[in-house]
Amino acid sequence: MSQTQAVVVVRMFDPNALSGWATVYAAIVATGALFLEVRRWFESGTKLSLSYMLDAITFPQDGDTSYIVITVANRGDTATTITNLGFQAYETRLHRFRKKASKTFIANRPSQVQPIPHFVEPGGRWMGTCIQTEEVNRLLDNGLLWAEIYATHADKPTVIRLKRRPKPVGKKLDGARVG
Repeated sequence: MSQTQAVVVVRMFDPNALSGWATVYAAIVATGALFLEVRRWFESGTKLSLSYMLDAITFPQDGDTSYIVITVANRGDTATTITNLGFQAYETRLHRFRKKASKTFIANRPSQVQPIPHFVEPGGRWMGTCIQTEEVNRLLDNGLLWAEIYATHADKPTVIRLKRRPKPVGKKLDGARVG
């Protein structure tokens, strides 16, 4: 370059570069929206939560009868109808994995207050009971007894494994003293 020549560099605004950045921004926003929509799809619907109580007795007590109490809570955002309460026993964990039950039970009127079929709103609860027989106690001791709730929102039941909780070790309290 000679001294008489002047180099003029003119930086012009490149419209192609701006459209490239806009495309990247739009792709990021669309991916985030897709992620939120998929998450909403997984979290929506009926979500049944099961809990249980073993060796329950009624008050006033009706003899030596004890019950299994199954509580179902609908924690989802749509309603469902509970159609049945059942139990399945398995000989081994492998049988459970293969879904080969050795015994199957159906609870005949599990609730007189909330008879089945019972409609459960979002946030609602249903409680069912079943008499705890000696055969059921043997299955509980093996630890391979499962409770099943059948409802209209799904083709397969919602299940929970029934296990005896270990008894607390320590002194037995005979009663509280007053005074």
